[in-house]
Amino acid sequence: MRKEFRIVDCIYVFLLVFPVLCRWFFLDSWETRFTYNLFNYPLFLPELSFLLMVIFFPQVKGRNIKLVTVSIIGLIFVYIGCVWNSFPNPVINFLGGSDFFLTTLMFGLFPIKTKHIPYLKWILLGALVLLGIEIVLFSTVITYSGMQDRQEYGGITRISSTVGGSTGTAVVLFIVGTIVYHCFKINRTIRVGSVCFTTVAIIFTFSRGALLAQVLFVLFLSFKWIRHLKKQRSVFVFALCLIGVVFFSRSIKELKVMEGFKERFNNSIESGDITSGRTERWEMAYELFKESPIIGNGSGYINPYIRGRNIGAYSRDMFSPHNVYLLCLVDYGIVGFSLLCIVLLLFWKIAYNKEDSTLRFAMFLIIVILMNVEIIFFSMHYLFPFCILAYVSKSKDKFTKYKMSQVYGKSCVYNVS
Repeated sequence: MRKEFRIVDCIYVFLLVFPVLCRWFFLDSWETRFTYNLFNYPLFLPELSFLLMVIFFPQVKGRNIKLVTVSIIGLIFVYIGCVWNSFPNPVINFLGGSDFFLTTLMFGLFPIKTKHIPYLKWILLGALVLLGIEIVLFSTVITYSGMQDRQEYGGITRISSTVGGSTGTAVVLFIVGTIVYHCFKINRTIRVGSVCFTTVAIIFTFSRGALLAQVLFVLFLSFKWIRHLKKQRSVFVFALCLIGVVFFSRSIKELKVMEGFKERFNNSIESGDITSGRTERWEMAYELFKESPIIGNGSGYINPYIRGRNIGAYSRDMFSPHNVYLLCLVDYGIVGFSLLCIVLLLFWKIAYNKEDSTLRFAMFLIIVILMNVEIIFFSMHYLFPFCILAYVSKSKDKFTKYKMSQVYGKSCVYNVS
């Protein structure tokens, strides 16, 4: 089925993802330069595109009223928590910790639809390739100023990227990689290549949680693929896959990446701290939760959020619990945790697709594994791909490719319908 290129859908996608792409690829100095204090809100200038969406797309069909309602309730509750806990400036802490519910509100008002995916998938494929190349190059042959605190395992450097820390970068790679795999249904080369490329990039981050999620995702795809093959082809395909794994393993061995992982695991075992201090942090976070279990201790109490740091939001800045659920319990109590669970349930429902459960399984891995090892999902540029994943999973289209004549020729549609 041939589809027409619509400039209005292209603009819609661009305005929605542009701020996040800037967050992913801007250096820290660039982010600081493009961040201005607007009525005590640390506005990252590319985020003005969200305002343009409100202006250019005031009426969007298919808005998720339930998600919008829960997000507004969540924002109100965040502010109440800051006032209730007598923060020096409740407004500052509210603005600094509003990213989570502002992001869910944005997707409730401006959902991703099937017609947007042909434009979105190429943007995400480009982002995946650039992030993967950045990680591999800076971990091996390229250095930059500010790498004094780098960690080396087996000759491979574990670094932070323009996205953030190593684990945060690995989380973004995992989510974007799964979306790319799903979107390119009619291009098997890109699908297989995206899985292999994502796996290699995650390996170079030395993130154990993200690697575990990626391995489980690859196993899920493998069983799903083999199950749909005809019996006479199954053995042949399985043999090819086995050969591919062998060659892949040898390539990784030549780069000494596996030696790096082995060294990191050995260091953890020798120090008696396999979880890198996470279990102790979880115990301390639980004790803080018990101090105010119902409404929580307030936004940014235990650890300042990224946006909150830019405006000097109040925080005891003790430690990061490396767990979304525990951070939510400490800052927002049982009430806030309930709102978080409702949001995740709504996205789980959005992602339902009885014909293809691939991305829903990826979402399961994010909720069960990745949200238990990091707190980054309370920041917009980490939560954004998770929200995109849910909406992309729901679509059932084959994402027909556009021919160049359709994109640049007479068949282009420029009118808003």
